[in-house]
Amino acid sequence: MKIKFKSFAYLPEESKKIRTDVFVFEQGFIDEFDENDDKSIHVLMYDGEAAIGTCRIVYSDEHKSIAIGRFAVSDILPPLKEVGASCSRSLVAPA
Repeated sequence: MKIKFKSFAYLPEESKKIRTDVFVFEQGFIDEFDENDDKSIHVLMYDGEAAIGTCRIVYSDEHKSIAIGRFAVSDILPPLKEVGASCSRSLVAPA
């Protein structure tokens, strides 16, 4: 596994796909995407060229703080099921 990270000021298609697969198809969420997506920094985790994880970072003017959320790790690669928690921790580290 060769892990790398990229951040975006918009919601990339790769993040949409991972979040849809995890939150809508696997967990049954109906309204996965919201207004916070437009004002968030989105982080994608890659194994080589394959996007395998995502999260978003949003600043709250009201609370003067950031929130890191919408963690999702793809199950495209079978070994990820064994190291999902580790991947999630890695995804937060650059945030």
